Amino acid sequence: MNTPQFIRNPFGFDLSKINLRVIGAALLLEASLGFVSHAEADELTLYFIPSPFGVNWNSPRALLDSTLEDFLFSEFAGSGHEIGHVYEDVECESTGTHATTGMTGATGSDVEDVLFKQELGLGMLFHTFSGSLDTESFTRSDLAGYFKSGLTDYITWKISPTTCARLMEYFDEYVARGYENFYGLSNRPRYGEGAGCSAFGESFLEIAGLDFPDYKNSWQYSIRAPSQLVGGPLTNGQKVSVLDILFKSVSKHWAAPNAAGFDLDFWSPDSMYQWVQKVWKGKTHTQQVYTKVKNGKALGLVMDATDVPTPTDPIWKN
Repeated sequence: MNTPQFIRNPFGFDLSKINLRVIGAALLLEASLGFVSHAEADELTLYFIPSPFGVNWNSPRALLDSTLEDFLFSEFAGSGHEIGHVYEDVECESTGTHATTGMTGATGSDVEDVLFKQELGLGMLFHTFSGSLDTESFTRSDLAGYFKSGLTDYITWKISPTTCARLMEYFDEYVARGYENFYGLSNRPRYGEGAGCSAFGESFLEIAGLDFPDYKNSWQYSIRAPSQLVGGPLTNGQKVSVLDILFKSVSKHWAAPNAAGFDLDFWSPDSMYQWVQKVWKGKTHTQQVYTKVKNGKALGLVMDATDVPTPTDPIWKN
């Protein structure tokens, strides 16, 4: 059989004279060396960016001091993510779909308004701000700078196509329902309340069945805000000034379980970031198995979760 001219290579070698077994062996060797790959990779990645100096949750007074310090520094330095941030990246090569974003909202001016004009005090922890989703172009550009500085780290979970499809269904419906318009630390995304950046990131782990105890034990805080320091609707319009939080003795501690107050469970970007650092450096134990990687100066962990069953419970709880 003569080889048509159009499949001869530019050097004029007639492919009909080349042993097909040799070609097959060469292709197998090429594939084994990693140059040819037809494998589809579906992945979820969360990126964690810490606050400039660390938000201190030891007491209401410590929280206010550290938050104001972070906001003032960010305003002076012209940098964002005053209280830290979490980005999400879902890549479904199996379907050719993806989502790269982060939940964002409260700015320095928003916090100033709530604290100094509305005088909500710790009521700001339960306040819903206007929210939005970071665009893909902004997210990738922002992360590129953090990869260079090393002031971010991340976890990538390799997931099954069915799990990736469920994540994309969740994200698409979240946007379609307009939940990104509501931003708040106490907001629960799967209840249609919107979310803070860290709760939004954690909700992806829930949807994917990856919310392992290690994460909850290390990333989540539970506090009870004293009623005396909570202004706004929760206390019938009570006013709580910044000075109240700074100087009242009740601000030295969070409320005891049996004291008058309001419970808050939330996820901390600082804790997420610090946990990855400790695992990567072997300074803490974890039940999961990770491969250590780097992107620029940023440390990362990769987990093969393709065998984790895709959850079948309803995406929405409201």
